[in-house]
Amino acid sequence: MKLLRWTIAGASFYVVYKYSIGKKAKGEGVLVSPEKVQSDLAEGKGVDDAPAAKPKRPRPKRPAK
Repeated sequence: MKLLRWTIAGASFYVVYKYSIGKKAKGEGVLVSPEKVQSDLAEGKGVDDAPAAKPKRPRPKRPAK
């Protein structure tokens, strides 16, 4: 029975973790209170107003052999 509980706890942790990663990738706040969301929507702010992602650093070039 203990093994079943650990399995279910691990699976639920994985789902929550993946959900939070997905929200971060979209630029949404993960742990945002409902009052904050409502006030942002009332002010006209949305997901589209989120700052753009930083560009990735260019990889260093290998020296010629």
